Amino acid sequence: DLVINYSWDRIDWTEEDETENYFDTYYYIGGSHTVSLTAYTKRFFNVFVPGGGLAEDYHEDYLTLGFAMGNQFALNIGGSISNNDFSQDPRKLGFVEFILKFRNHEVILFNGGERGGLICSSGICQERPTFEGTRVIMFSRF
Repeated sequence: DLVINYSWDRIDWTEEDETENYFDTYYYIGGSHTVSLTAYTKRFFNVFVPGGGLAEDYHEDYLTLGFAMGNQFALNIGGSISNNDFSQDPRKLGFVEFILKFRNHEVILFNGGERGGLICSSGICQERPTFEGTRVIMFSRF
């Protein structure tokens, strides 16, 4: 089975105006194996420069390729590029992420770079900085 999703959104409630094009597709190989591809782009315009004035528009483009095996593990490889001249973040970031799943637990091993920005989850939004390095996270559900 093949599932394809596309969405477009315009966000005007941040300091700069933003549009997002989001595309993801999932290909189910049998009952427990999945291959996924996620690509999205964020375009920012009416950007204010620290010190005054408007900057040129810029974009951030993201691509992630994933493979999952049911409730056992998932592997994601991806990255992003940006042409924002006013950011100290690298123009190119890449990552590898491995998720190992147990009954009520998950261990996430992440190595590489993850672009920061406004991150929203479960209705809560926060500004997160760009991350570069290795992190290990363990989730336990009770």
